[in-house]
Amino acid sequence: MKTGVVNLSANLVWWKLSGTELLIPKSALDWAKQEQQRLGTEQTGYILIYAGSDRLPPAQIYPQQSWQEIIQECQKQQPDLPIVVIQDRDDVEFVRSLQADCPNIKITAPEDISKLAAIIGGASLMLSINSPALQLSVAVQTYTIALLGGADPRQLLPKSDKFLTIKSATAQTADISPKTVLEKIWAG
Repeated sequence: MKTGVVNLSANLVWWKLSGTELLIPKSALDWAKQEQQRLGTEQTGYILIYAGSDRLPPAQIYPQQSWQEIIQECQKQQPDLPIVVIQDRDDVEFVRSLQADCPNIKITAPEDISKLAAIIGGASLMLSINSPALQLSVAVQTYTIALLGGADPRQLLPKSDKFLTIKSATAQTADISPKTVLEKIWAG
């Protein structure tokens, strides 16, 4: 468990961090543990990606080809560190297509926000576009790299070494180069 985690009872775990409080049911944490076992990530940690979908506003979309380049380079540099992609009901086709190009990625599909928070809490690193998953990553204090289009990072992320931002100069997330993302990952 991460610093700031308090076990309230046998059924709830409470994160209290910098004024943020997040209750996660024990059932969600148990689900995340089982999911990590299913994915084979319980011993290794994992990079978690929330890629979004092509149904987002155009300024927020990060292209599949760019995610593919990032994933392939991460797998080349750290072949033993699994990469897990979050799939929700709006991005099934996007994730399937990504998996077709990157067959070694693992897919998780949390059914609710508490399970999403729990699986994010177990990640070594979260890569995300501007999304609710990004905010959950902040709440559970997972090391995070946010890919932002026109959003103001000062309004989305607290000032911390744990939360890094790559902001597009054009306000289009798609204009962030995979090379820039990779440099941020390896500079850590």
